[in-house]
Amino acid sequence: MKKKWVLLIGAVLLAASLIGCQPQVQTAPEAPVAEVPAAEVPAAAEAVEEAAEAPVLEVVGLDGETVELSLSELESMNATSGQAGMVSSTGAITPPVEHKGVSLKDLVELVGGIDETMGLYLEAEDGYGITFSYDQVMSGDFIAYDPVTALEIEPAGPLTAIVAYERDGEPMDPVQDGTLRLVVVSPEADQIVDGHWAVKWLARVEVKSVAANWYLHLEGALTEEMDRATFESGSSPHCHLKTWTDEDGNEWMGIPLWYLVGRVDDEVRHESRAFDEDLAEAGYTVTLVAADGYTVELNSQDVAFNDDLILASEVNGGPLEDKYYPLRLVGEGLSSGQTAGAIESILLDIEPIEEEVVAEEPAASEAPVEVEGDLVIVGSVESPTGFTTAELEAMDQTDISAQHPKKEEVQDYSGILLSDLFAIAKPYEDAETMVITASDGYQTEAPAADVLSCKECMLAAMEEGGYMCVMPDFESSAWVKDVVSLEFVGGTARTMEGDFVISGNVEFTMPFTYEEIADMDMVTINTKHPKKDEMEDYTGVRLNDLLEMAKPKADAEKVKLVAGDGYTIELPLADLTACKDCLIGFNEEGTLKSIMPGMESMFWAKDLVEIVVE
Repeated sequence: MKKKWVLLIGAVLLAASLIGCQPQVQTAPEAPVAEVPAAEVPAAAEAVEEAAEAPVLEVVGLDGETVELSLSELESMNATSGQAGMVSSTGAITPPVEHKGVSLKDLVELVGGIDETMGLYLEAEDGYGITFSYDQVMSGDFIAYDPVTALEIEPAGPLTAIVAYERDGEPMDPVQDGTLRLVVVSPEADQIVDGHWAVKWLARVEVKSVAANWYLHLEGALTEEMDRATFESGSSPHCHLKTWTDEDGNEWMGIPLWYLVGRVDDEVRHESRAFDEDLAEAGYTVTLVAADGYTVELNSQDVAFNDDLILASEVNGGPLEDKYYPLRLVGEGLSSGQTAGAIESILLDIEPIEEEVVAEEPAASEAPVEVEGDLVIVGSVESPTGFTTAELEAMDQTDISAQHPKKEEVQDYSGILLSDLFAIAKPYEDAETMVITASDGYQTEAPAADVLSCKECMLAAMEEGGYMCVMPDFESSAWVKDVVSLEFVGGTARTMEGDFVISGNVEFTMPFTYEEIADMDMVTINTKHPKKDEMEDYTGVRLNDLLEMAKPKADAEKVKLVAGDGYTIELPLADLTACKDCLIGFNEEGTLKSIMPGMESMFWAKDLVEIVVE
């Protein structure tokens, strides 16, 4: 039965006894209050008050007891602050920045707490859900990574999962994060965690009974002990979930085997090409070991990018029965002897490596080391440029009046117009976003086209030194203080790491060199160019094979073929995937071209450099 959580003095004292704090309750003498007719109360003030008091988080106990909390009620609870950052499944690093909120272990005490037989299910407004274990809630048992290299490290200090309502002293961005976001904080900015733990738009926390925790042992070039919570987060609908229906109509749900192999087949755990296809093509054995010692052996070529081989943790929406628990290998093409259950280890016949000596490439959002200065402009630009403070001070200064989105009054600002800086660095016109980085590691991004067209966007000098972004008509998150880097992402520069790239709305951005394309399996077809009379032989790599490596997301609808001179042509993704003989081949000049049988000549692009999936 639901009840409104009212912050009466007795409730405060009860909560205090549960969470281990002893507040001193003080009451001020009542003073006469003049009544104001309702019609005279400003509508804006009413809206603010209503928003502050509206429920934003529901906490549900094991027995169904429910507490609804408003933002003001959360802010009145015992606060936990710390540095939180993350590394995504594609290797993108979000550096640590200060967050403030209420810890999960304080929240669950409001509904009776949890013990070792329970876990905590967190659900976002869009339906995304993830389960935290007892140890994660109560003692911060998370895998930690270095915030620069993303290499796994021993936790440098305590980790705490909190429901954050504030970042860097400001409310959470309602668009990017929602009113509340789950983050994992530590005392210092010296560690980050996997990004799947950072739940956006958090709306509900529910205590549930869970089976005992289990671990999946992964061993190859690297070794990893993957716990149940990490596996289940990876098999969520918003991550790597795949399903397979057997001949009896049972639906098995889990993670494709190749994702798990890719975590330990080489030194790359997270990046878009974490699965080493070259190594798999050369050949090694993947051995799955059950609890009773039974083994299933597969070759790496059959495992590579094969979504039909699934390590399942659920069947028909529930846990596996005891003989298969906790994991079973299922999928199309397996024999009955290969669909083994009670899997506890995956072993790769690969020579181990020392992970700590592996040199990591800098994350995409880091400025190249050769560009130095107090402010750098890098990424998709013709001339990566660094500016010292003295150089910025010597540039033409402009005065503008602008209103910060969270302030009521217009203020005067003085500084350097971004357009003047961009005239030097020359961002590419087709860049997609601009990432703004502050000295404390805080990052945000804005559409590049909007920034490039902004006439009054500037770097304004701050009284305490340094510069801040003044961004009229942009959200408050773009008004970043103490800016050190502006990085343009996407567009022309995406091909710098390869001669050809598949990018956009895909699981993995895939850059290829000409040499890599030339080494792939080639096919020859006989077809006719729309502007030629005779049939000819064309040789190349099937476009569908390349797209399968990038894995367009479920909501992808179209693709753009982009040539080196900027020529772009768009077509439905369904038309491209239906074309079994569409190829990428080489021109006489050694560049790439699209070979599109049955399509108009406009789709036969020369000097092809990119396919953008949208």
